[in-house]
Amino acid sequence: MWKLHQIFLSSTFSDLVDARSRVIEGLLNGGFYPRGMEHFPATGCEQEKYIEKAIDRSSLVVLLLNNRYGNEIDRLDKKSYTHFEYEYARKKNKPILSFINDKIKHDKKESIEQQRKLEELKTQAKKNSICHFFDNKDKKYSALREKIISSVYQNVNDCAVFWINNTELDSMIDSIKIQSVDKATGNYNEMEEIEVQRIMKILKSYPRFTFENFKKQLGQEINLASTSTFANNGVLDLISRLLLNNYIKLDLSDNKGDIVFKVTNRVFQNKESNLKEETGFTNYY
Repeated sequence: MWKLHQIFLSSTFSDLVDARSRVIEGLLNGGFYPRGMEHFPATGCEQEKYIEKAIDRSSLVVLLLNNRYGNEIDRLDKKSYTHFEYEYARKKNKPILSFINDKIKHDKKESIEQQRKLEELKTQAKKNSICHFFDNKDKKYSALREKIISSVYQNVNDCAVFWINNTELDSMIDSIKIQSVDKATGNYNEMEEIEVQRIMKILKSYPRFTFENFKKQLGQEINLASTSTFANNGVLDLISRLLLNNYIKLDLSDNKGDIVFKVTNRVFQNKESNLKEETGFTNYY
């Protein structure tokens, strides 16, 4: 059974903007579903509610600690959001992968108390989580990104929480007969072949697309109810597999804030049946 692992990324923001971007890029390319402050809605609701829900749904937490503690939130007993995320993940027994910069001076804009709390948080993370280290010599955070992706791969399979789609869940309950027929014939039925052609048509027609673009086109081609939660999860799963098998990749030239994907030459070179075999997309709709 294929699983989609959601990874929660916890850190302060202003000192680690580039690092977060590089790590999110790496997680997407690795077939994971990253979540963090970038994905919380801009509403008046207390942010910790979204944090708790996101961590609950995540397989594990990646914690980055640099030179800032973050704003002290009154309703969180003067703790920062990063500190709250760490303690909530511990409370929920989530695996935590900590990456700490110990070779950097504190942010001078923060108070002595904030600096003390940061050192306390680093000490806790070293003691209670799988801990790695990084430094600011890695300007583009390439080494940090690779270290994080490698550590996630090593630890994620033991995680108890992951996403599967509705169709795959149904197939776990009652699909033995169907699977035995498929294995006996070794063939795909007519509907599966038609859906392969439709997905290939979308990829060939739209060399650059966002998640919403792709979902809309997919809905038009195979009558997907594109507003449903089922559709969102299915399209996300499919995009993750397309990334993992190098049919699409992230387009980092876009500066408007949207995550943009672009189609690779593999779409035009490989046989359509390869797309079915490698992505298993017929499980999604």
